[in-house]
Amino acid sequence: LAPVCLITGPVEDGGTIEAAGCNYDFFAELDVMDECGTIDYSYQIFNGETVTHQGFGQLESFITNHVTIAAGNLSDGSYVLRVRTTDQCQNEGFCNYTFDVVTGKKPSPVCLSSITVELTPEDVDNDGSLDTAMALIWAEEFDVSSSAPCGVSDADLQFYIERINGDSDFETLDTTVDEKFLSLGCDDVGTQMVRMWVLSPTGSSDFCDVYLMVQANSGGCPTSVPVFSNVEGSILTSDGVGVKDVTVNGALLEMTIESPSTDANGSYDMMFGLGEKVSITPAKDGDDVNGVNTSDLLLLANHISNASPISSPYLRIAGDVNFDGIINAFDILLMRDVILKNVPALPDGDSWRFVPTDYSFTSSFPESEDFPESVEMELDQENMRADFVAMKIGDLDLDRNTQLAGRSAEPMLMQIDDTPFKMGDKVEIRPYLPEEAVLLGMQFEIHFDPEALEFVGLKFEGELPVRDENFGLKYTEEGIIYFSWNEQRPLLINREKLIFGFDFTAKSNGRPSESISLTGQRLSATGYPEIGVSRPIALRFNGSDAQIQVGQNMPNPFRQTTVIPIILADSDIFTLVVTDLSGKIVLKRRISGIAGKQEIEIASGELNAPGVYYYTIIDNNSTITNKMILLR
Repeated sequence: LAPVCLITGPVEDGGTIEAAGCNYDFFAELDVMDECGTIDYSYQIFNGETVTHQGFGQLESFITNHVTIAAGNLSDGSYVLRVRTTDQCQNEGFCNYTFDVVTGKKPSPVCLSSITVELTPEDVDNDGSLDTAMALIWAEEFDVSSSAPCGVSDADLQFYIERINGDSDFETLDTTVDEKFLSLGCDDVGTQMVRMWVLSPTGSSDFCDVYLMVQANSGGCPTSVPVFSNVEGSILTSDGVGVKDVTVNGALLEMTIESPSTDANGSYDMMFGLGEKVSITPAKDGDDVNGVNTSDLLLLANHISNASPISSPYLRIAGDVNFDGIINAFDILLMRDVILKNVPALPDGDSWRFVPTDYSFTSSFPESEDFPESVEMELDQENMRADFVAMKIGDLDLDRNTQLAGRSAEPMLMQIDDTPFKMGDKVEIRPYLPEEAVLLGMQFEIHFDPEALEFVGLKFEGELPVRDENFGLKYTEEGIIYFSWNEQRPLLINREKLIFGFDFTAKSNGRPSESISLTGQRLSATGYPEIGVSRPIALRFNGSDAQIQVGQNMPNPFRQTTVIPIILADSDIFTLVVTDLSGKIVLKRRISGIAGKQEIEIASGELNAPGVYYYTIIDNNSTITNKMILLR
């Protein structure tokens, strides 16, 4: 007698297996009954005429007469599992199992949130008068970058569209009813929600709901009341400066359908259907350090101590950098960490916050108030406004606006002895002020050549009461040290007294003037004798051949004009070169300087466009480069 085999699969013979993903791992149980010794079996799985899987083995009919057949990664298709069995008496038996696999992986629709269609007027009866207006909207016009599943080409996707009327919410595509386009007429004027379907060749589909705004501005439709409302507004700082590139999200029924960005003046506009209820929410993030410096720490510290409380509710919100509704020492610590580049960004929330302009604060502690950051409005007019006040978190002195960057006093000189060193030497760098000065705060970034000097540590000896937390040492391997210090009361720094120190080990022969510099690439070198007053710091090497000292331009960033502080040991001729980020020279001057302090003024009109520039001062003995930023 021939062996008797039985196949038990995941569905009945001839059934359909619905797979959740792109492929299906198939398992079936093979049972064989026979009375003539060991059984050899082999199997093949066919998809049409193609063999996708095959195998063979043996069964001891009196010991083991059961085996599992496995086939991985089956795609869509109709399959047949065919098994052949042979016993030791050379009797053969056969059994088959058929099944279909349907994968359920859906396409990923990505849609435009809204499209505006203008109806085209038509004279249907050719009597010289417009009778109606019509247009077609194709489903694929809403598609942005929908993707197909399971290795199918995106080009093979099909798109369908249907109106969503009333409470109907059909979540199944019916290609016998749904069309690839909609015919629009005068009855469609206004805003309505439609559904764009994406159909994969595998048979799976998915959708996104979008807004269709139909207009008839060219005539052809009966005259009616306006059906659209234009919403516009301005986003300005508390000192009236427009903020560019704010994303303004306009949401209708909790779905964002407009997301324009503000222009250079901080203005935006968007359109909705008249009578709709919308929510307008500005958002801007990134560049956390913009406008945040030691001057802001001074203002915040004086506010916390009640020596000089901040009265502006907007600046108080800007001072709550960790968004906990309280201004305290934790905010100072977070701000200093950003200034010193110990952290790449403030840890909580976006770098900008926004309050509706017409909102009136109700408490003496606006930072703890549950103030709105969006505008909810019912569009009952053709033209409506939603204006906001923008707050850059951490910027209390508003110095990202050069018109309010604070008063700039004469440059301050910081001096370092230019003592030569040899490879292996311990190099002690001890900055000091050659002239007496009163300081509330100081900041700078010092660059050293990591090929010539290896940073060892800090020395807290001198006139400034500094600690580890005043220094940013994260980038010492790259040759950069950041410094930010402030006090609550002015501190007298005596002339030629050390302020603190850096220790290095020399990796080659040289001298400090060849290996150390102050730059303004990230943090301007600035001293603060009082709140609102800044002094650019120039570095001079005592005993060096350098004849010129160059400070950070002030203000920086700037809009109209900026000045570069220069200190000449003797009257000399030097060259100013300004380049853009590509290295292209945009400004070059040859200047006859006189001994002592002087300033070089640069006007915005002398540069090509807003952006980042590098200015370089060149004389016979040195080349000094700093960074400056021109705002729009």
